[in-house]
Amino acid sequence: MRMDKLEEEYDHSPSRKRNFTGRMISDRKTSLFLWTMLGLGVSLVLLILIVGAVQISATMLQTQKGFESMTRDSQIQSNLTAQLEMHQSNFVGELSKVKDMVSATMLQTQKMGFESMTRDSQIQSNLTAQLEMHQSNFVGELSKVKDMVSAISTQMKQINVDLMEEVSHIRNVSAQLKRHQNNLMDVMSEMKDAGLIKQLCPKAWLNFNKKCYYFLNNSLTWENAKDTCSGKQAHLVVINNIAEQLFLSLGNSRENWIGLSDIEKEGQWQWVDGTSYELTPKHWKAGEPNDSNNAEDCACLATTGKWNDIPCHLKKTAICERNEWVAEQ
Repeated sequence: MRMDKLEEEYDHSPSRKRNFTGRMISDRKTSLFLWTMLGLGVSLVLLILIVGAVQISATMLQTQKGFESMTRDSQIQSNLTAQLEMHQSNFVGELSKVKDMVSATMLQTQKMGFESMTRDSQIQSNLTAQLEMHQSNFVGELSKVKDMVSAISTQMKQINVDLMEEVSHIRNVSAQLKRHQNNLMDVMSEMKDAGLIKQLCPKAWLNFNKKCYYFLNNSLTWENAKDTCSGKQAHLVVINNIAEQLFLSLGNSRENWIGLSDIEKEGQWQWVDGTSYELTPKHWKAGEPNDSNNAEDCACLATTGKWNDIPCHLKKTAICERNEWVAEQ
């Protein structure tokens, strides 16, 4: 029954095949050792028997010769007969000792073989139990990992769906604002052509929410851009609300200076027209402003539509703003 079980384990598990093969080799080595010890014992018995037989033959030959030459001496014959009987008795005793020694050796050999097989069986049983325990633990951990991966995959899919919905919503809002802006510009153009209104902003300026905006094409430092806007009776743009932020971000493909800086005192941001920085919405990029290398004191509107603080000496385009409408010039 045990061999059938071992053969079944051997057929179904590569790792158990190696264990089974190792045990078979160990059993063969044990059997070979037992048969070797038994052969040595038998050989020893045969050697002792041969030596005894030779001694007996030599003694009998000498006795026969002595008996023939001394037949007339009955006393010598009696002595020789007694010596012969003594040697024969000693040989029988020695033979009995050899038999006892061989029996004891065989018994000890059998006992050692049985103990070795029993010990191997216990080792095999322990190894099998450990293997089954490790296999069970591995299966349990693998199941936990699979469940974790499945849960993470489900969460990632849901996050991706939510993100796609948010992106789609933002795109729709941007498209709607763009359409509204275009429609407004078309209506204002028609009203201007009909003579119903005068030019609300200077040429090349954009009108939004009762303000005029001009996008400078030249790349200037923040201070130079500020002076240029002043020369146009305007100032660097001040972003007062979310609607204005969205309007300026639409279609923006360049980094533009805005009228915000902390040049006078680090960390105290100020708008160029004196508007309260604390009371206006903030639209900084994540992690900004960070005053990298203690050299970033001026704000720009990045292509992402968020604010970023950068060194004031860099040359960027800018946005100028006028706070009131003017008649066409």
